[in-house]
Amino acid sequence: MNYFYGIKKRILAEKIFGIFPHLIIEPHPLLNGLSQGFIAPHARYAEMDKERIMQDPRLVINSVDDNGHLFMVSSKEKPEQNFIFSHIEYGRNGLRDEYRRVIAAHPDHHYKKPENYSMTSPLFQWKDTQKTFFNNWLKQVEKSKLVLN
Repeated sequence: MNYFYGIKKRILAEKIFGIFPHLIIEPHPLLNGLSQGFIAPHARYAEMDKERIMQDPRLVINSVDDNGHLFMVSSKEKPEQNFIFSHIEYGRNGLRDEYRRVIAAHPDHHYKKPENYSMTSPLFQWKDTQKTFFNNWLKQVEKSKLVLN
């Protein structure tokens, strides 16, 4: 978003770790089939400047988690530009592995354990979100692909 729109990220007071429910604010084909409250994981130190996004007429916030952290922002003018801020690509153990990696890299820093996620026996709570989102993405790729002769 910085490269395309000049919108910079801001460092958060602490890293977001956890599995959170999400609200769909503005429908988008990539969110088709996801219900209000869909589940997705987050693990990040920074957040894009939401005020700047809301002031930019070329962008729309499509979805946020229940804490207001961004899940998806899309371009109104360029349908191929969609910005995802969750780690929906993570498998069942992805959040645990990321947490352990960060702890090992910064042993002097205290990180809260991931919210709504068991480190000992993690559940793949976002599996349906992952499947639905990536199926929607593949449909969008198929719909927009070039046909070569």
